[in-house]
Amino acid sequence: MNCTDAAEYISALCDGETIPNDAAQHISSCAVCTQARNEYVALGMALWQAAAIELAEEPLPALLPKHENRIALWWRKGWEQMRIPRVAFAMLVLCLVLVGTRLAMVEVGAQATGTATKITVDLGAGMKSSPCYLQGGEGSHATVCGFVGKRASDQKTIGYEIKLNGFDGKRFRLAIRAEVIPPADLAKSLNETLKPLPMQDVWFVPGKKANLQFADGLALTLQGEWAEHVPPYMVGMGNPRLDPNADELRISSPLLLRDKAEVGDLEGAGTNSLGTNTRIVLYYPKAGLLMLSLGEFPGAVKATVRDNRVSFTVDGHEYTLINAAPVTRAEHIWVARKQDYKPSEQLKSGFLANPYEKDMGRFLNP
Repeated sequence: MNCTDAAEYISALCDGETIPNDAAQHISSCAVCTQARNEYVALGMALWQAAAIELAEEPLPALLPKHENRIALWWRKGWEQMRIPRVAFAMLVLCLVLVGTRLAMVEVGAQATGTATKITVDLGAGMKSSPCYLQGGEGSHATVCGFVGKRASDQKTIGYEIKLNGFDGKRFRLAIRAEVIPPADLAKSLNETLKPLPMQDVWFVPGKKANLQFADGLALTLQGEWAEHVPPYMVGMGNPRLDPNADELRISSPLLLRDKAEVGDLEGAGTNSLGTNTRIVLYYPKAGLLMLSLGEFPGAVKATVRDNRVSFTVDGHEYTLINAAPVTRAEHIWVARKQDYKPSEQLKSGFLANPYEKDMGRFLNP
């Protein structure tokens, strides 16, 4: 055996591992290999000694005119105590610094790009919308979102719709329309209200603001950040976690079964409500209107919740609502069904909504 063949066994020997007999004999009889072995041992002892020196250091006074850099202190102590070639110690420290730097670069870089974005819209007068998630690339399920809300400062109702029309890896091409919704149009769906309006095109870069102007002096500011991916359950919701909040009811991509047969699928639709006094409304052409709430309300039956499934019985039929994610933390919710509900022409194919309490009347008595 020669020095080249024995070199790989030197570190193993220093770690206390068993090595072949011929390798052990060569290392013990070869001056070059014996020196390499001694340097390995010295390196380990020196590192342990440097650590012991650091731990045994007297506590520093509470106030110092100048704090010595801890990394420099470690370097100085190690340099003074070395009994091995100092180049080896310098290379070891350099490797540690480079590894730490690389981790920091990867960690920061992961936040700088992605294929999705989380957008929040500033509607003015201190009002901001719920987050809107859009996913770039082919086959995306998150390509459109909308919002309706009333500003407390002037009691104006603001509505907007954002559509994703493109993604080049660095920017999102968005089409946006928005308006101050007249009181006469509050009973309409957002799509009905905004459909006659022209769309504005804008290239949006997460991390930068985009200022937009619309009719009636309406000004919107888009702000956003990068995200790696948008799961289906996040679409239309402000809570990006898989687990719902304590008082949250969440519906996403709901598939409805009646007596184990599919009667409707609102794939890609999602919304959430907070508290026991709010309701989520779903309409399936073959099943009618469903109203869901964390709190009991007139005409509702108790439904059982297990993870992403809601099970209930109405009019002698067993229904199961299958969700894309956990529905709520509660074990039960309340569900009512209206078979005779007649939606508008634009909504007759099915919809999912989270209406204001004052608007529930048009769902209860259309």
